Amino acid sequence: MMKEALEKLQLNLVEMKDENATLDGGDVLFTGREFFVGLSKRTNQRGAEILADTFKDYAVSTVPVADALHLKSFCSMAGPNLIAIGSSESAQKALKIMQQMSDHRYDKLTVPDDMAANCIYLNIPNKGHVLLHRTPEEYPESAKASTEMGTEAKKCQLPPLHTCPG
Repeated sequence: MMKEALEKLQLNLVEMKDENATLDGGDVLFTGREFFVGLSKRTNQRGAEILADTFKDYAVSTVPVADALHLKSFCSMAGPNLIAIGSSESAQKALKIMQQMSDHRYDKLTVPDDMAANCIYLNIPNKGHVLLHRTPEEYPESAKASTEMGTEAKKCQLPPLHTCPG
């Protein structure tokens, strides 16, 4: 049913037919230049290989994810060329690996709380750059860091989401 609906929208679909491959969207970070794929409980090397085979024009690098559900639990794009990253040891270790694997140097926004780095950047026609992020009530110190960027910030109170399994 889902496949038929997507085909009606004339989207290019790629099916992962390898039963051993796993790839969770929360482990896939597209920077606009390349992909970083978190290897976690939900994503394995074979899933990353299928992504690389699908997007041959982009570099695909894998990043081990420890102490988190997936890569985007502590890392996401917060603007063009800007990676939001948490301050935990696991997050900083992942960032270091990403920096070593990339030929490009990204700006970074380090926030005190890993969960606050899980934000959504949008470039909306006629609206410009918008960043959806957690509220200052949830993560006061991280909210200060994100408001200093110059991107229009929209606060989203999403407490139930952090309890969801992915």
